[in-house]
Amino acid sequence: MNVFDKRLQPIADYLERFPNEAEQNLASLKDQLLTDCDMFNRKNYRGHVTTSLILFKGALKEILLIHHIGLNALIQPGGHFENDKDLWASALRELKEETGICSVQLMDWGQPSTSMPFDINTHPIPASPSKSEVAHVHHDCLFLASLSRNPKIKQQIEEIKDFAWKPVMAPDISPRLRHVIAKARAYGLF
Repeated sequence: MNVFDKRLQPIADYLERFPNEAEQNLASLKDQLLTDCDMFNRKNYRGHVTTSLILFKGALKEILLIHHIGLNALIQPGGHFENDKDLWASALRELKEETGICSVQLMDWGQPSTSMPFDINTHPIPASPSKSEVAHVHHDCLFLASLSRNPKIKQQIEEIKDFAWKPVMAPDISPRLRHVIAKARAYGLF
């Protein structure tokens, strides 16, 4: 699949590697990749790229979740792509901005490059009048990372209300994160 921006190539590679997802859950992303040259612009309300990561601690039994003020939800660290070198660099920058954590290890699941996400999810974002944003779509490229010791967390108080290390199968983990954790288990990552 030819894409307008080489930084989008890992998304095209992901869609080719997981054709069932491309046809079922990510059909709008696949279509947009072929026709839209502005997918990193956060004002592109048809849909734009975001990045996130699930950060595992220790023996991969806990994950870091943040309480996002704007969404009022417990989610993985992440956010908008901001002219970063690639998708992985964007996810790392967001982790550092939101938590102060800057040294993590990308988990190897057999991906052809560090820029290929482990999971992609297209989901609606509600309108935000305070940001002058209409309802729109995020194409979130999620990575898996780990660290071996407890980091000191410095949360970004403008966007993050709180954070918590949660067991990987805690009851308050979102359906998307449950899906990603099940996928990681299927790849033998833990």
